[in-house]
Order: sequence, then structure tokens, then C-alpha cells
Amino acid sequence: MRQLVLAVQHCIDHGVFHNDVHVDNILVNTHSMELKLIDFGCAHLVDGDGYNSAAYFGAKECCPPEVFKQLKYHAVPTNVWALGIVLHSMVKGRLPCFNPRDIVNACPDWNPDLSNGLLKSAVSRPDPDQMVDLLLDPSTTHP
Repeated sequence: MRQLVLAVQHCIDHGVFHNDVHVDNILVNTHSMELKLIDFGCAHLVDGDGYNSAAYFGAKECCPPEVFKQLKYHAVPTNVWALGIVLHSMVKGRLPCFNPRDIVNACPDWNPDLSNGLLKSAVSRPDPDQMVDLLLDPSTTHP
């Protein structure tokens, strides 16, 4: 997940908004565990004024609530939403929202116990192996 966050930030730092971050656009080398963000077909140059919501071209199941509720959406909040969707998909094995109503209401199906476990781990600054264990096994608890 860290590599994906860094890849998305690298794009923004270089003036590119990917606009379609989701699990199908991530390649992982299983030998080196190196991640690559692919498919820049929906990408835009970063624009502080935002982007027309009616012209959103990314995966609909991963689009942020702003696309349905506002005339414009913006790069950084869209990336944060997309990263959350990817994290949920990694942990739960499926998308958190299945229709525009769920997205607009921001009602993803999330296990509060897992959220508490991640929060406790973040506060106690676990080593990377502990964090991977937690992400891969939601029943795992850490001090």
C-alpha cells in the first residue's frame, strides 16, 4: 500500500493526475514485490480548478462521492478516495461500495474491529511486517 501511495504522490508531484487508481491498474512483481501503477488513459494534468464531474472517465465503482454530488472533483481528494477503495479491496477482497447511492452516502462496508486494530498499530508504530500481517489477516491483533 505504501508503494501505491508513493506512486500516486509521484504522479501528482510531476503534474499528473492518474484519475483511475484501482486494483486492476496495479501490477506487482511477485519476486521483488515492486509495484507499478499502469493505464494512464484517464489521466489529466493537475488542475487546481478541478475537473468536470460529468466528464469523469475512471472506473465508476471507484469514483469519489464528489463526482455524483458536485459539479467538479479534485485530484488529491479523488486519489485519497481511490486509495481507500484499494485498501478496502485488499483487506476485504471486494469493493466497499456497489452503487452510486452507497458512494454518495459514503457507506462502505467496513469492519470497525479492523479499523481499531489499524489505528492501534499506527499509534504504536509497528514494524512493517506487523502491518502486513494485520492487512493480510483481519483477525490478527497487535498490542
